[in-house]
Amino acid sequence: MRKIIKIGLVIGITIAFLTPVSMVLADDTEPPVITAISYGPHAGVRTDPGFYMYQSCNVTDNVSVADVRILITGPVGFTPINDSMVNMSGNHYYYEIDNVSVSGTYEFYIWANDTSGNSVRSNTYYMLIFENYLSYIHVDVNNTAGPWNGTAEYPLQYINDALAVITSNGTIFVHDGVYLNTSILLNKSLNFIGENQNTTILDGGGFYTSVIVQTSGYSLITISNLTLRNAMAGIQAQDGANATVSHCTISQCTDSGIILSEYQHFLVTNCTFQDNNRGIQLTNCSYNQFYHNNFINNMIQVSSYFNTSYNAWDNGYTGNYWDNYRIRYPDATIIPTTGTWDTPYVVNASGNNTDYHPWVYPYGYIDTISPQVTVIYPDGGEVIAGEITIQWSASDDVTMDLNGTILIEYSPDNGSSWNQIAAQQNNTGLYLWNTSIVPDGNLYLIRVSATDEFLNVGSDTSDSTFSINNHQNYPPEFLQISGPSAGGNGILFNFTVNATDPEGDQISYKWDWGDGNVTDWLGSFNSSEPFATSYAWASDGNYSIRVKAKDIGGGESNWSEIHPISIAVQVDFANIKLGNIYIKLFSFNKSFIYSNFLERLGVVIILSSHELEIKAYATDVVKSVTFKAMNQLAVEDMVIVDDNGSDGFSCSMNVSRGVYELNVTAYDINGTLVDKYTLSTVFFIRIGRYATGSSRTLEHILSSHRLRH
Repeated sequence: MRKIIKIGLVIGITIAFLTPVSMVLADDTEPPVITAISYGPHAGVRTDPGFYMYQSCNVTDNVSVADVRILITGPVGFTPINDSMVNMSGNHYYYEIDNVSVSGTYEFYIWANDTSGNSVRSNTYYMLIFENYLSYIHVDVNNTAGPWNGTAEYPLQYINDALAVITSNGTIFVHDGVYLNTSILLNKSLNFIGENQNTTILDGGGFYTSVIVQTSGYSLITISNLTLRNAMAGIQAQDGANATVSHCTISQCTDSGIILSEYQHFLVTNCTFQDNNRGIQLTNCSYNQFYHNNFINNMIQVSSYFNTSYNAWDNGYTGNYWDNYRIRYPDATIIPTTGTWDTPYVVNASGNNTDYHPWVYPYGYIDTISPQVTVIYPDGGEVIAGEITIQWSASDDVTMDLNGTILIEYSPDNGSSWNQIAAQQNNTGLYLWNTSIVPDGNLYLIRVSATDEFLNVGSDTSDSTFSINNHQNYPPEFLQISGPSAGGNGILFNFTVNATDPEGDQISYKWDWGDGNVTDWLGSFNSSEPFATSYAWASDGNYSIRVKAKDIGGGESNWSEIHPISIAVQVDFANIKLGNIYIKLFSFNKSFIYSNFLERLGVVIILSSHELEIKAYATDVVKSVTFKAMNQLAVEDMVIVDDNGSDGFSCSMNVSRGVYELNVTAYDINGTLVDKYTLSTVFFIRIGRYATGSSRTLEHILSSHRLRH
């Protein structure tokens, strides 16, 4: 019985001890946790003395870690490694590779498992191992997938990798992108260049203790074409000399854009300091130079401490732009040729810190563009009186308000002369003008001019003339037309009108010639001054001429009384008719033999032993006529005037035989031409002592024609 009890106790105790362990082992499904992975170098040169690569991490497990292994692959020639890491103490594991013989990109990851068979794998990490230091390295934060060898085609991803493998006096070229949480140390002579000042951005991550770029010592360092932002300081240089910063924008720094301490020969040019607590902070700094920079919206532009003096803030000709300059020096004057102010800017009262040639505008902009001015009212075509509001708009590319520069002028004669209305006005766009102080007229213009800080003048004028009418206007009156009342068609007749304006304004005239033709308004004539014009009617008929007048104030008269004119034949040949043959030989006198053929040819034939006798038919309007015979062979011409029409108009011309053009011209009692008639081809064949000359050919006869005016 005791033996049975003893056996039972042994079995029970064994079950009691073993069952919890097996239950725990059966419930463990959590893998180990890998943390604090570090390795080095991220980038390095294998030929450096004592060079080696290492990896380390911490591994924990809820039960127990069984093994931590590292798997490393590398470039061609490197034997891959799959090995357990060394447990240095507690949860810390470490691995090291000495005698690295191949340069290139190495990859590794860490794998760990626990005693329950659970395992975990880390991310893959890269180590960039170079054979030698590089003289020119490209960096691009956007090259996340590699490869990375520092060339333009395969740039490095991180700036610190480039700094690790750059040779002294080398160049790091940083491509466009935002480089977050940047904090770098420049500890050797080099050129640190961004691709673009506005788009290559080093961001400090907003940490109140972060400095984006630090340097010290006497290395020759050049920093350019970057934006540095969002940090305690953009650049900090101390205990050294010989650095240059150019074409950089430094902003949003909680302490200072640049901090210099115990530093000399630091050149800053073509940079912008914006939205910082301080633009620049100097402590025990001398013989540094700052010019062609913009200081915009900083709480303090420059602060200095202790022995800070003899720093130059211009290059002898031009300095920097300070956005608080106008407040500090309101009476300063611009020098347009250099784009600078005439009054120096005291950068800091401590030491000799003065900008003797401060810029007027950022980047030293010299304004050559005139203000843009537009006259809004009156702009042309208006009729105004009394007080009116002249309206305009004016703006400039850089000058803010143009106040005190507005000049307003008027012209009474469409721009031939100008008179000042107001000067040195503010750019309100409105000015009240009393037009009653200037004479009435309809040729007025307004001109508004503005002058910017660089003395560029812009102006605008009304698009067309407008009228001023401050007095009651009466239209012209007493219109009288003078001119002939009869004449032939095609004759240009002169007519005169005379009107009087009650206010003595100048007058324009419009004529209606009675044949459907009405003129535009003609001229601008003094009141009571006669105005003459001419007109010819193309067809016979009775026409009614009338005229109206308008003064410069727009007062328009009614139509004048009708001046009638009869357009009809006023003169003709009475004894010589087209198409006839006349024979008068000695005592034989045959009046005519008519030929339709000759009429169609436009020919008259006269066979005579006497002189050429011409008689004219004329109306009562005609008081004198002129007869003219022109020999078409230029042998002789003859003109006879008959101004006694009591027994009709006639003449005798002692001319030789030939082909003649016969004209008869009629004049009224005032000597005004009223009509004329022409026979272009008259064969005068004279028998007797004048039987000389030459007959014309048939070709000439056929080309001749009768002219009727």
